[in-house]
Amino acid sequence: MRLADADGAPPPGSAAAEEAIAWMVRLGDADADGALREACQRWQHARPENAAAWRRLTGLGSRLGTLPAPAALAALAAAPATLRRRRALIIGAPIGFGLVTALGTLAAPVAQARLADLRTSVGERLTHRLPDGSRLALNTDTAVNVAFGNGERHVRLLRGEIALWPVDAGDAPLRVSTAGGDVRSRQGYLRLLHQGDATSVAVFEGRAELRPARGAPAWLAAGEATRLDRAGSAPARPADADRLAWQDGQLVARNRRLGDFMADLARYRHGYLGVASEIADARLSGVFPLADTDRVLAAVARLLDVRVVYRTRYWARLVPA
Repeated sequence: MRLADADGAPPPGSAAAEEAIAWMVRLGDADADGALREACQRWQHARPENAAAWRRLTGLGSRLGTLPAPAALAALAAAPATLRRRRALIIGAPIGFGLVTALGTLAAPVAQARLADLRTSVGERLTHRLPDGSRLALNTDTAVNVAFGNGERHVRLLRGEIALWPVDAGDAPLRVSTAGGDVRSRQGYLRLLHQGDATSVAVFEGRAELRPARGAPAWLAAGEATRLDRAGSAPARPADADRLAWQDGQLVARNRRLGDFMADLARYRHGYLGVASEIADARLSGVFPLADTDRVLAAVARLLDVRVVYRTRYWARLVPA
């Protein structure tokens, strides 16, 4: 097993490497202050592997003549674990045109989100009235662009999750562009969640037309949900109304797998949030307030008789008791 690379830095995917990424993302936020920078310094001094991981990450920037783009690192930290490890290996690789291209590829979607017409940061929610009277709600870490005029009603989901209440304006349906294609509805209540190259779509009132980039169009009726990607849509399944609870500041679990619950909770806090494989299949039920994710972790630990391990404020993991 690799414990460290030749330069003394822990390997990509290790706890210290992921903590370093989380710190870099936080320091790249517009609200980063002196206290946060001092906390990062304390983290670096706490353990030799922390300092080594930080040197590797910032060393990339010194060789390029600039610090790593926080936007690129944010995309890295938000990626699924296996993809994040592959990209972390890229960060540790020798500098060259390929690495610069890789960082640019990572940064582009995040840069788009930062320049979006409407956006929320991690843990925030926003409700907005569109020009035609339709209502749009943005969940945590969400970004959309909005274009209305010349008979068009258009929302582009760049990242995150939205709830949408289209109103019948008598002309074109309201169109939502996603990674997999378009979702159109004249009137109703919809939920859309961006999932990489696909989008989860659920209809709770009215109906919606799905137009994938390459596949055949399909319709969703009230009470139905599906996954839309460029090739088409999956067979419809029952829509889960519990997935709307974020609008009330709650996360609802009904006999839910702990690993899946933790993946959802991670969207509402900065940094790394994980669960040990030994307990990932445990089942959880409850209603949890999203305003304080640390309280949620403490409640889950009590309910399932597990333990929360914190290495920093931005690194937490559930492990067996």
